[in-house]
Amino acid sequence: MKNFIKSFVLVVSCFCTSQGLAECFVPHYDFDLKFSKDLSQGFFTDYMDVHQWDIQTGKIIKKFKGRALGGTFHSPINELYLSDTDKFLVGYTRPFWELPGVIRVWNTSTGQEVYLNEAVEFFDISLGADRIAFVAQGKNQTQKIVVFDLSTKKIVYETTQLVGRPTLSRDGNALFVLTRNYRIQELRRIDLSNPNNILKSKMEYGNLYEIDGLLYGVGYDFVKLFNSKTLATIKEIPLEASRTANSDALQISSAKKLILNGSNSVHSLEDGEHLFNIGTYYYDPLIHGQFSAEGDRLAASFSKGKVRIFNSETGALISESCAPRPNPN
Repeated sequence: MKNFIKSFVLVVSCFCTSQGLAECFVPHYDFDLKFSKDLSQGFFTDYMDVHQWDIQTGKIIKKFKGRALGGTFHSPINELYLSDTDKFLVGYTRPFWELPGVIRVWNTSTGQEVYLNEAVEFFDISLGADRIAFVAQGKNQTQKIVVFDLSTKKIVYETTQLVGRPTLSRDGNALFVLTRNYRIQELRRIDLSNPNNILKSKMEYGNLYEIDGLLYGVGYDFVKLFNSKTLATIKEIPLEASRTANSDALQISSAKKLILNGSNSVHSLEDGEHLFNIGTYYYDPLIHGQFSAEGDRLAASFSKGKVRIFNSETGALISESCAPRPNPN
C-alpha cells in the first residue's frame, strides 16, 4: 500500500508538471534520445543529424552531421548509442524499402565520423571501450557477429557460426552472446584476445549488462547475476514481468542496486521489490532511462520529447525540460 501511494503521488506530480511545460520539439515519430554519463548533456536524432545539448541551459552544443550514401535519400537515424566513456556516438538507420541499414560512429570530441557501415539490416549494437559489436544480416539472410575496433579501424572478431545477441564487456576485451535458439538457451563468454577461449552457462533469452565485474542477465520476469569472468551463477532475483518492456529503457544501477524494468517502474536488485513508477506508460511512453554513475539520479526521455530527472531512491521529480529545437541551417 505504501509503494502504491508513493507511485500514485509521483504519477500525478509528473502529469501536473508536464501540463505547465510547453509542447516539446519532436523531430519525427521514431526519434531517439540519450544522455551523457554524468546526465549533464543529451543527444537526440533529427532525421539524418544528431544534436548534442546542455540539459541545464537548453542550448545546443554540437551537431553530428549525417549523410546520404551516394547522394541518395536516407530514412532518419532511429537509434543512438553512447560508449561508456562518452567518447563515441553511434547512430543507426534502420532499412527502409530498398535502402540498407546504416551504422555511423562519430568521435564526440571532434564531431568527426570515424566509422560507417551498411548492410541489409543490423541488430543488437553494443559498445565497450573503443570497440563496437553488432549482428549484420546479408542479402541471403545469413547473419554474422562482428566486433570492430574504432581506434585501430580493424575487425577484432567475426563469426557466422554463432547466432545470438552480442554484448561487449565495458573494457571491450570480452564478448557475451545469448543464443537465439530457444531449444538451447545458452550464454557464452568469448575472450577476444583468444577467441577459442569460450565459457558457457545457462541463461534464457533476454538482455545483458556487464557492470563492475558482474554480469546481469535480465529476462522476462527475473534478473540472473553472474561473475563476468567465470560465468559462475551468483543468484537469481524474481522481477515483476513487464509486457511493455523496452530494452533501451532497461537500465541497472550497481551503486544503488536498482533496476529500471524497461517500461516505467523501478525495482530493488536485492529482492525485486517494486519501489516506484516514473510517469505513465500509455500517456507518454518511456524511450530511454539512465542512472547516474553514483546511482542517486535517474534521467528519462519520453516519446513526447520531455526529459525528466528523478531522485532514484525516492522517485521524486528533480527537473523537467525539453530537447531544444535545432537551427534549420
